[in-house]
Amino acid sequence: ATATCYWPTGNATYARDEYEHMPCSNDTTSPLSTICCALNRTNPSGGDKLYGRTNDECLPNGVCRNRVLDHGTMQVSYWRETCTERDWKSGLCLDVCSDDWTSGNGTTGAVMTPCDGTEKSLTWCCGISTDCCKDPTKVKTLPFEFRGAIPNTASATPRPLASETSSPTPSVTAGGGGLTTGAKAGIGVGAVVGAFLLIGLGFFLARR
Repeated sequence: ATATCYWPTGNATYARDEYEHMPCSNDTTSPLSTICCALNRTNPSGGDKLYGRTNDECLPNGVCRNRVLDHGTMQVSYWRETCTERDWKSGLCLDVCSDDWTSGNGTTGAVMTPCDGTEKSLTWCCGISTDCCKDPTKVKTLPFEFRGAIPNTASATPRPLASETSSPTPSVTAGGGGLTTGAKAGIGVGAVVGAFLLIGLGFFLARR
């Protein structure tokens, strides 16, 4: 059986809304499983108005989008609809615009408008146009994804291991502990230069 959807007043949907409103997800681990939109209408989303009301589409933020073709023009509107929880203060419902005139007597959907004109807007208002965005009491901040009661905790950044921060060990040149040819040549040159310095020093002392 389909889950029952409730209005902000705690009243269950009735008449045609009772069978039209359904949860946005059947996956109970999804926060959208408690959000209801009108998903069970015979006219698909974007269908012609001549064939009746069209299906809603669930947005990630919990808002219901409705698209209908009206005399050749696609009309798009956004709604806060219903919830599978009778108690709208449970944290599992999109509890916005439930006390505004757009929600009528509490048993109809509330019209919402994205303040930046796109469905990805983070600020929405309770009303039929962006004029309501000018009224701070009607502006609501919605995350891009509705999380319900799931805490939005940031994962801790793992600390690097000691091996990741230690300096690399110098590589040992193959050939064991013997001196390289370059080192031997350097010692030879140093010995010759040292001999000349001693001779020069003796000559300098002799001149003093």
